[in-house]
Amino acid sequence: MHRWYTLPLPFLFCAYICLSFLTGCSTNFAPDLTTGPTADPGQSSLGVIQGAVHGGQSPISSAEIFLFAAGTTGYASAATSLLKAGTYTTKATTGTFKGDYYATTNAYGDFNLGGDYSCTPGTQVYLVAYEGNPMGRGTYNNTGIMQMVGLGECPSSQIIASQFPYIMVNEVSTVAFAYAMSGFGASATNIGSPNDPLARAAIANAMNTANNIFSVSEGLVPPRTYANPNSTVPQSTMYSLANILADCVNSNSVSGCANLFKYTHNATDESQAIFYIAQNPTANVTNLFKLQGTTPPFGSALTAAPTDWTLPVVYTGVTTTPGNIVFDSSGNAWISDRGANAAVRVTPLGVFTPFNANGAAGSIYSVAVNPADNDIWAIDYTNSAIYRLTPSGGLDSTISTGGLNQPDAITFDQNGNAYVLNTGAQTVSKYSSSGIPQATATYTGLDTPAPAAIAVDSNGNIYIPTNGGCGCMELIPSGSTTGEAYNDLFGETSNSTSIVIDASNHPWTAQSNSSILEGPTSNNYDDIFGYRYFIPSAETTSGGLSGPTALALDGTGNLWASNLINATLSGFSLIGTQLTSLFTGSTTSGFSTGSSSTGANGVAVDPSGNVWSINNDGSVSEVIGLGAPTYAPLTPGKIAQP
Repeated sequence: MHRWYTLPLPFLFCAYICLSFLTGCSTNFAPDLTTGPTADPGQSSLGVIQGAVHGGQSPISSAEIFLFAAGTTGYASAATSLLKAGTYTTKATTGTFKGDYYATTNAYGDFNLGGDYSCTPGTQVYLVAYEGNPMGRGTYNNTGIMQMVGLGECPSSQIIASQFPYIMVNEVSTVAFAYAMSGFGASATNIGSPNDPLARAAIANAMNTANNIFSVSEGLVPPRTYANPNSTVPQSTMYSLANILADCVNSNSVSGCANLFKYTHNATDESQAIFYIAQNPTANVTNLFKLQGTTPPFGSALTAAPTDWTLPVVYTGVTTTPGNIVFDSSGNAWISDRGANAAVRVTPLGVFTPFNANGAAGSIYSVAVNPADNDIWAIDYTNSAIYRLTPSGGLDSTISTGGLNQPDAITFDQNGNAYVLNTGAQTVSKYSSSGIPQATATYTGLDTPAPAAIAVDSNGNIYIPTNGGCGCMELIPSGSTTGEAYNDLFGETSNSTSIVIDASNHPWTAQSNSSILEGPTSNNYDDIFGYRYFIPSAETTSGGLSGPTALALDGTGNLWASNLINATLSGFSLIGTQLTSLFTGSTTSGFSTGSSSTGANGVAVDPSGNVWSINNDGSVSEVIGLGAPTYAPLTPGKIAQP
C-alpha cells in the first residue's frame, strides 16, 4: 500500500488533520495496546488488526467492530461474520448483529482485533464499525453509525493485517467502499455476489477499486489513484459526501440522522443511506448537500451543490484518437486508438498499456472480445486486416482476406463467430471463432452508405444502422446473405451513430440529432409503396442526450449513451420498449464524465458496474458504481449480470 508520507503515521495523520481542518483532534491516533495483548493466545498467527474509528476528525468510543466476508449466494446476499469467541471479543445478543462477535473501541476510538478471526482465502473481507459515542460525548450512543472499510481479498495466509497493518474507519472510507461496491450491496450486512468465477472476479475488482481511491491507513482521499499517477480522483465530491454522513455520525443519538434518512429512502443506518446515494445519485441532491452545515469536518469539499452525486475518476493520456471500448472477462477495458494504430488495454485500476497491432500502418477502428477464448480482435481499416491479440496483448494471428475491404466495425455472436462490416465494399464478412473465413456467409447488397456499426441478436439476425442522413437500418435475416433496408416512418433526418441489441432482441440506435430510437423488429414495421418502414416503439430525446455517439447496456438492462457535444453520459432504465431517464434531476443534463474534453466518444459498463467513457481529449473516465455489474464479454443472450 502506498503512503503519502514518511513520518510515523499516527503522529503525521493527527498533525495533518489538525492543521488542515482546524478542528478538535485527539493526540492519540495509534491503537491503545494497553487494553489487552496484541493477539488472543493460540491465534496470533492470524495477525493483529489495528486501527481507529472516527466521526469526522473526532474519535468514536465504545463502537462495536465487526469483521465480515462478502456473501457468495447472490448480489447483496448476507455477509458472513468472521470474528470468533475469544478473550477480547464479545457476542452480540440482540439487534442487527445478534450472534456475531465484536471488539470495542477505547476512549480514543482505537481498536485491536487480536487473532480472533479466520477467513476463507479468496473471499472479500471488510470491516464494520457500529454505533458508539461520537466526539467523546459521555455516555451517548448513536445507533445510526455504521461505518465501513474494505480490506481486500483474504490471502492464503489468512493474515489480513499483512495487507493493512493500520486501518482508519470513518465517513470517507464508508463513501469509497459503498460506491465501489454499489452493484453488490445494500447495507453493511448485505454485500455479496454469486459464487461463480466471473462474479467473484467482479467483486474482487470492486474491492480493489475502493482502495484505489481511498487511503486505508490515513483515512483520506488521495488526489490520484494509487495505481495510476496520471489520474484524478473526485476529492471534493467524496469529502462532501463524507460531511453529509458526518452530520448523522456526530449526533448524540440516532435521532440526529433523521434528515439523512429522510432523503435516502427511509434508511435506518449510515450504510443504507450511502448505498442509496450511490445507487440514486440524482435524488435529493440539494437537500443532501445542505446537511454538511457551515463548519463541516472535512475540508476541500464542494462549495455548491453538484448536479448529481456521481464519482468520475479520470485517466489522462490513454489514447490519441479513440474509437470504441469493450471489456474482457477479467474486467480489463480494451480501446481502439485510430490515431496510434493500437489497441489499448486498461486494467480495472486504470493502468493502461498500448499494443501496436503488428506494426500496422493503418488505423485500428474497432476492437471486440471473442467470447470463445477471450482474444481481442482489432480491426485495421487502412490495411484491411484483423489482428487477434491475446488477453496479455500478444499477437495471436493476423487475418487478411480478399473479403475484407476497409473494415470498421465488428461484433460476435454467442458462439464466437465474428461479423465484420466492410465500409469499402458495403459487405459483411463472417469468421469462425478461430478466424477461419466462412466463404458462404459473405453478406452483400447493403444499401447503407458508409456504415459505422454492426450488431447481431441471439437469433442470428444482423443489424446495421445507416450513416447517410436518415434514421434507417439494414437488417440481414438469419440464414440470408442479402439485406433489406428499413426506413424510419417518422422521417428522421439524422445519422445513426451506434446500435445495441437488448436481452429481448430489440435493437436500439443512437441518432446524431440527439435521440434514441428502437429499430425494426418483427412487429413494428409496415410495407408502404414498395418500401419497408419501421415505426419506433420508443423514442427519447431526454436524459441530457447531446449528440450521442455510442450506446451500451448494463447487467440490469439500463441503456447508456456517451454524448459528443458536452462530455456527459445519459442513462435510461429499459422496461420492455419504454425508456425512462435515470437522470431524474433534469431533462437537460447528463452524468458528468469529469473530463475537460469537448465530448465523450464511447461508453461501456465493466463487470463491476462502473460506467466508462472514452473522451475526445484522449482521457478515459470511470464513473464508480454508476451502472450494474455486467457480463463480459458481451454477446447476444448474455446481456445480464455475471
